[in-house]
Amino acid sequence: MIMPTKCKSCGVETNLEATFFKRHKSFSRTVQTYCPQCWLKQQQSDAKRGLWWNCSLGALGIFLWIVWPEFSLGRVLVNLFVFQIFLILTILPHELGHAWMARLLGMRVFKLYIGSGKTVFRKRLFGFDSEIKAVPMGGLVFACHRDLAYIRSKQIAFVLAGPAINLVLAAVISPFLNPDDLWSFKPFEQELQIGLLFFYANLIVLLVNLWPRNVATGFGTFPSDGKQLFLTFFMSEEQRKLSHSASFVMEASIYYEQGDYLSAQSWVEKGLALYPGNETLLNWHGVVALGLGDYGNARECFLNLLQRESKEPLMRPLLMNNIAYANALLGGDELLKEADEFSSEAMTAMSWMPAIRGTRGTVLAAMGRVAEALPLLHDSMLQAEIAGHKAQNACVIAEAEWRRGNLDAARIYLEEARKLDPQCSLLIRVEKVIRSDPQMDTNSTMTTT
Repeated sequence: MIMPTKCKSCGVETNLEATFFKRHKSFSRTVQTYCPQCWLKQQQSDAKRGLWWNCSLGALGIFLWIVWPEFSLGRVLVNLFVFQIFLILTILPHELGHAWMARLLGMRVFKLYIGSGKTVFRKRLFGFDSEIKAVPMGGLVFACHRDLAYIRSKQIAFVLAGPAINLVLAAVISPFLNPDDLWSFKPFEQELQIGLLFFYANLIVLLVNLWPRNVATGFGTFPSDGKQLFLTFFMSEEQRKLSHSASFVMEASIYYEQGDYLSAQSWVEKGLALYPGNETLLNWHGVVALGLGDYGNARECFLNLLQRESKEPLMRPLLMNNIAYANALLGGDELLKEADEFSSEAMTAMSWMPAIRGTRGTVLAAMGRVAEALPLLHDSMLQAEIAGHKAQNACVIAEAEWRRGNLDAARIYLEEARKLDPQCSLLIRVEKVIRSDPQMDTNSTMTTT
């Protein structure tokens, strides 16, 4: 019997231990386990705490420098504060190096991310769609290859471009520095060393990124620049094809997030024409079918994938979740029984995911267990990042509220869903249910308890 793994923070459990993150407790050998959401919160909390301490020490340094200029501590603290600022500022040129090289090589640059946590604002920076996050630490560039030609050479150039920018910036400032100061701490005790700090910041970013390791982010775990280089040198033909197929997946996901399901479907079909057996593309074929309201086709797609032996441990619970969602919307005793079983298993594995909770809520609502369904649906709607997913939750909530006799609440959530995603496939269904007589309706699978 597999013992469940429990999150130290929120208490959520999973039977897939590999999906949780392990973290050593400070000043202890104790290893604590966190679900992805709580781990990300911990990372962001640590980053915020570090920034706060740096700002506090910087303020203290300025105070000491002014009040007791004869002591070197104030100048050292100010230099450390400025060094931290330079570390943050080097993120943008590093990521732009990747993005500019990708564009030069003919790759498709989807988005540039700076920082982590909640998005502060979205805008185009230097011609790239960009998102600036609340915690200004780290960055990512999502780019894909448009074809297979020279893919290994292009990937190497793309990966090296970021560190190369930091190397160039460090080289540009180095002629203006005293060589004797490069490896001495004394300059920081005397004056503010802008040039030296800028040099060190770029050197540190260069070395950290080239160190081969995995980096966990809010988007998943990715290899560092150094590890990507190593993996690229040994890239097989299958891996090259997987890298190319990712461009179709990314294109489809962009249009899917915008609610343009027909364009998303077109990109998935283009990808499948080249890679008919690609697991990710086939999964997206089903996901887009759900968005289009083609629940039968979506269910068949997911069932076919479930019969495969996927190498990805998360694929099985995700497929079961998607089948359960399609079943709940199709209705019928047998499909709802399967939906209950599948959504329960998905919750056992990945209950922290908003989509998993939303599906479980949809299944419970379809089974008439509205009181159990609504908390899950509300939580999923609050946590979901894609407008279309929020709209789907809002539609199910609207129907559930209507069946409880809360017509005003049902109309409010229906209108909210319409604003979030005018193309949501559930809108027509819910509008029809709300306009009907509760005693006469036989079209919906949802019943009240």
